Amino acid sequence: MSLLPEKEQALLLNHPDAETRFATYVARPSVHVGLAALTLVDEGFLIFLFVAVGLTLRRLGERGEHVLARALPWLKRGAFAAILWAIAQPLTDSLRAMLLYPGTPSGASWFIGIDLTVAGPALLLAIAAYATAWALEAGVRAERDLADFV
Repeated sequence: MSLLPEKEQALLLNHPDAETRFATYVARPSVHVGLAALTLVDEGFLIFLFVAVGLTLRRLGERGEHVLARALPWLKRGAFAAILWAIAQPLTDSLRAMLLYPGTPSGASWFIGIDLTVAGPALLLAIAAYATAWALEAGVRAERDLADFV
């Protein structure tokens, strides 16, 4: 019930048999699969972001030449995953509510819930990380070009 918007939660609490109908609806295997798929999409980008940051740090900790050049692709992948995660947040929240709405007293309906207080800063930080990776990669390329020239 906590996955629903507050308005729908209040409707469920005000109708005595609505909670039972909602619990029966949520117990369906198709609803469980839908919720699991949304969680996988929602958390999958975040997990890949953590893996990419870990591999970036691992590459930066190695010895040898061109350490930064070997780490940058993973930093860019992580930044791209962060962008996708920031975009997926409001989408999966909306889809989750729409998946659960048929079990509520108001029935199936469309729900678009975009909370920019969460998605906005996440998206800005992800874009900043991607721009930083892009700038560092351009610097590495320029350094290599200059080394080839000299």
